[in-house]
Amino acid sequence: MRLKGVWFVVFVAGASRVLSFTPLAPSLSAASVIKVATQDGAQAHSLREACRAALESISSFEGHVTVLRPHTESHGPGVVPAGAEVDKDGWIVYFDFQYAWERRTGRLMLRGREIYANRDRSGVHYQSFWGAYDGEKLRTFLVEAQNGQILRSPYPLKVYASLTWLLGYNIAIHPLRHLSDLLTDEMRLVETSDTEPGLYVLERDYLEGEHENWPEGPTRCTLRVWVDPEHGFLPKRVLVMLHVRGVDVQVKDLLIENLKFAQGEDGTWVPIEGRYTNYQLRADYPDGLTAADTRKLAKEVWREVQKRTRYYSTPLGPTSTIRIDPTTMRVNQPIDPKVFTIDFPKGAIIYDEFQDRAFRVGGGPIGGRPVVKKRNDSTATARPWLWGLVAIVNVAVAVWVIREVRRSRKAS
Repeated sequence: MRLKGVWFVVFVAGASRVLSFTPLAPSLSAASVIKVATQDGAQAHSLREACRAALESISSFEGHVTVLRPHTESHGPGVVPAGAEVDKDGWIVYFDFQYAWERRTGRLMLRGREIYANRDRSGVHYQSFWGAYDGEKLRTFLVEAQNGQILRSPYPLKVYASLTWLLGYNIAIHPLRHLSDLLTDEMRLVETSDTEPGLYVLERDYLEGEHENWPEGPTRCTLRVWVDPEHGFLPKRVLVMLHVRGVDVQVKDLLIENLKFAQGEDGTWVPIEGRYTNYQLRADYPDGLTAADTRKLAKEVWREVQKRTRYYSTPLGPTSTIRIDPTTMRVNQPIDPKVFTIDFPKGAIIYDEFQDRAFRVGGGPIGGRPVVKKRNDSTATARPWLWGLVAIVNVAVAVWVIREVRRSRKAS
């Protein structure tokens, strides 16, 4: 049954909003606001406004978060290391923490545990950690080691796998932009072969790398968003593709897949389970050439080589599954500001990046114990297992983003 000239009323974040677009499927929840329109431009405008409103309607969040990843090949196919906890699907618990976040201030808190490899490679163990960002300083603390850090962190949301990853925060780095920032008039309504019934697909191009350290100019990216009216117009899926410079090729750079949703106390929809995968650019050069060889070629020769080069992307480490316990979540409820800092216990050794010094809380000598910048000293006896991000943070993720985008530009 095709719907024409019908009004539907939706409530986004508890407030009614009048939107206009033509539904692609007749089945819509009572939580959708739609007026049918005939122009794709009006459809795209209404959809992106609804999606942006849904993202911005989540102003604060508290809940218990578990981050899972599959086993890695280093342990052998199908082998789960001793000491690791797994879920019903055999995915390994990588992080397990209580989480709080405020959108307006950017403040966040984590208290839980993360996985580490044993020094003798006999298996893994978990260590307790605290993390808190007060809008200026990121504080981290390993409880068993009694070591902590106070760091500058321009991308704290990018580092911690949590709800903000599923909402597309810090999806673009140079300049810093969230998914909601990219939902502008440039969005267009498109159709794709992999779109499930009831979803709408918005797409736009944008530039990554708009600053003085990119002499060749920024990299063009394509953003594709699958909007889900059944769940408050939140994104069901988000895909970022990089355009390889000089050839008509796009490769995956990032994929977010929201699998389950739930409503908070005020009716606001939030994703409670999703997957997050980063990708890296790969190139198979012809005639046995290597990447180092291609950098020595004259521009005219390189252009011909590039036409015969196969470009593709592969996952940069295992996919992260982010799971939120809906029985613990509080959405858009006041959070005590004291939550977003850490009172380090007496006797703990702390490295302060702002002052570039280490100190013992409560005074007293450190006793010659080394304190390593950007990484807790406990890693001397317990190196992190699994690829990717760890809760004791630095800005390695930002460095990776720069490196990968630069790599894509080197295809020029």
